[in-house]
Amino acid sequence: MVNPTNYVYKTNDLIDIFQPLSQGTPSSIVTGFKISTGEDLNTVFAELSSGSSIGYNVNFVASNNQDLSLIFAKKSLPVFPTTSGTLTNPDLFLETLAQNFTMPSGYSNFNFYLFGGGGSGNQPGNDGGGGGSGGFISAKSIPYQSGTATINIIQYIVSGSANGSYSQIVVTYTNNTQITLTAFCGNTVPASGTVGAGGDVSSSNSTNFYYNSNITSQSGASGGTIGGGTGSSSGYTSSGSGGNQTSPGVNYSSVSFTVTAKDGTVFTNVSKGGGSNQVVSGYGSGGASTPANYNNSATAYRDGASGVIFYYLD
Repeated sequence: MVNPTNYVYKTNDLIDIFQPLSQGTPSSIVTGFKISTGEDLNTVFAELSSGSSIGYNVNFVASNNQDLSLIFAKKSLPVFPTTSGTLTNPDLFLETLAQNFTMPSGYSNFNFYLFGGGGSGNQPGNDGGGGGSGGFISAKSIPYQSGTATINIIQYIVSGSANGSYSQIVVTYTNNTQITLTAFCGNTVPASGTVGAGGDVSSSNSTNFYYNSNITSQSGASGGTIGGGTGSSSGYTSSGSGGNQTSPGVNYSSVSFTVTAKDGTVFTNVSKGGGSNQVVSGYGSGGASTPANYNNSATAYRDGASGVIFYYLD
């Protein structure tokens, strides 16, 4: 791991901005900025002629009255490693998909499709409705670069099937603007005689170049009612059916969503709510409530499914 300089522009240490000296030639300009060993930054970074300019000031002015961006070359960034992918492991905290990268040749945008997890049905032995289905949100053609701003970091969370969990993408640019997409999990049945509500969705966009019209969203569907009421579909995810202590929810709803990436990868999500003889499958599907005489197979009928995120470049 490369040691930081402890000189930070916005959220990035200069070590993440300028080309290392090992990949260029040294500058004769003594900047006056020193690292922990007492050496000047001209012993750390390569001069501007070794590459290209970063194109913006970092607000550190050297002893010759020049911003460091006019002295040192831009760091060569690694290429984003894939052109499409699926994220499926639920977590409680933001994970990093990529940071400080450039795009593969022929690609300039990101596309994201987020499904919240499905809520679970009522506890075995209790009357109740089905679990709600997860919310859905997508964003097409999020640009890697606009003007001098490029994507600095992409972070994500994948929803589990617990109330309050969510699938989320956070795209942060080098100018500190962000695009955030969130699809919440469907709700687990809160009490006997009630149904789980569908998961909500939200988005925010602080950039001045991305159009919100490229964002599509749909809240999840509520679960089926007590006594075998059929679960329903939001068009993207399906909720679980209801049941009571003498008859299970035999009906269930199913919906399929398919999108094809530029690289030819086909993503398909089948969201199928649980019923008396239907195991919950797919992503974002709500579970059915389970009557008392089905205690032995409760998890097959009752548990909601986790969410998923699809992404691809174009």
